[in-house]
Amino acid sequence: TLFLHDALPISMNTPAHCLPARRTARLALGAIWLYQGVVPKLLATVPLEHALVARSGLYLVTPEWTLHLIGIVEAALGIWLLSGWQERAAAALTSAFLAAMTVAVVAVEPGLLIGPFGGIIKNVALLALAWIVWRPGTLAKGSRE
Repeated sequence: TLFLHDALPISMNTPAHCLPARRTARLALGAIWLYQGVVPKLLATVPLEHALVARSGLYLVTPEWTLHLIGIVEAALGIWLLSGWQERAAAALTSAFLAAMTVAVVAVEPGLLIGPFGGIIKNVALLALAWIVWRPGTLAKGSRE
């Protein structure tokens, strides 16, 4: 089936009733990363993102080139999550990338953390999805892992 690679549970401690929640979290997280990489960075560059990269001075070659590179990385992370291969590693890496990008954005434009388009609360939700994917025994009743 498309994007449902779950040949082996990631943990022998993962109850069967938890796997649909983990799969749903992984697919949602992967779709978000894929969309965020392709649409606002590769297909239609968002002026705010371009301005942030330009103001930061943290770019390779040009701000446009850097945004495209970030878009490719985000899309690749999304595809990795959607594939289901090494899902715990994918969730951990996307979380680290999200944290690094958040620090970079806050350094340039701290007001975006409380902005109307998500900011910190969106990132908390993404980290919660990643935690569901990463943690063995996710949502297990009475789990003490």
